[in-house]
Amino acid sequence: MLAEMPVDTRLTVLPSGVRIVRLGVGDDEWVREYEKILTIAAQDFLTRAQQAGTPEGVIEELRDALAQAHRAVWFVLQADYRFLGFALAEIVWEFGAPPRVFVQAAYLYPRRTPRSVLAHLAQAIRAWGATLGAVSLDFQTRRPSAGAWRRVGALPVATLYRVPIGDD
Repeated sequence: MLAEMPVDTRLTVLPSGVRIVRLGVGDDEWVREYEKILTIAAQDFLTRAQQAGTPEGVIEELRDALAQAHRAVWFVLQADYRFLGFALAEIVWEFGAPPRVFVQAAYLYPRRTPRSVLAHLAQAIRAWGATLGAVSLDFQTRRPSAGAWRRVGALPVATLYRVPIGDD
């Protein structure tokens, strides 16, 4: 009789074969293994997001996050384990409010990633946040909308989005 294999809840395999892997403590070798392509992806992320920083800074943040329970890193890989993207999120607590997940970085290679992958990645991040008591997932994009701030002369640099966690 075969022994039951433990289920790794950090891995999601989509119908397309794309894999979403949440990295954690001791998974530094994943960053080392993908470092060359990760450097290219990090530069593209910084450029597209109009974000200050360096690819080396992005990679260092990913490495640092692996050792912190309130932060998480995801790699998105094709079925053959070729790199498609990454995400970095953290749990934040503000002013006594319930915790929330803030996505610091999310990058998927344009034109090579099936459209459904972003929704599945967001769901994986929400599920992780839910295990830590988070009530929402927040992320920002550099696709601005000015709103009332335009009247005071401010030019928007980002838009913040919130996705509820739980009670879907």
